[in-house]
Amino acid sequence: MTLAQISPPFSFQQPTRLASMPSVKHFAVGVDNLLSNCADVSAGQSLLVVVEPDDSFYRDFVGQRLASFALQRGLHVTVVAQPLVDGPEHFPPVLLARIAHADHTVFFSRLGTQGRFLQFPGSGTKIVAYTLDAASLASPFASLPYAFLQAVHDRLVKKIAASSSYRITCAHGTDLRADLRPGGSQQADVLTPFTVRNFPLMTVPPISAVSFR
Repeated sequence: MTLAQISPPFSFQQPTRLASMPSVKHFAVGVDNLLSNCADVSAGQSLLVVVEPDDSFYRDFVGQRLASFALQRGLHVTVVAQPLVDGPEHFPPVLLARIAHADHTVFFSRLGTQGRFLQFPGSGTKIVAYTLDAASLASPFASLPYAFLQAVHDRLVKKIAASSSYRITCAHGTDLRADLRPGGSQQADVLTPFTVRNFPLMTVPPISAVSFR
């Protein structure tokens, strides 16, 4: 694992492999939506940014760029470049220790996806960012107020949780059905909740497929 304290602030313009980067203004709006509306950060708090060792899946050093903006807001920022693991059962203990002591952790790494059902230590927020490059973090989707997406998400989850079955069809012949409460049970777990926040909020927790037919 490599650890880097971001100082001096990471340059927004370099390094980059793109012919044109999104404007700093638009990028800043996406960053603010993540830090203020999703994480609810405050100056003086600690922010742990987890990135992948290379710049191939998450591109344009998007995590480091967010870290630079966070520094300007008075947060104590640490960036960790951590290799991927074979599964959540192999989640690095040294990284778990850092998460336990951070006020906020943001994953620009598939490690976050691997661990989104883990009971992470510590009381700080844990966020998995699905903005894979600078352009996506500067996009209108990432700038859509997080509270609005949360309200839409919660209404959808409430609707699913109250359902007794579901059906998936398509014009090419797909016809899958599942009972969410086999035998009329009201105790069955319909959804498996995430232990992290997703940003942008675009995914509902997995729905039971035990009785697929």
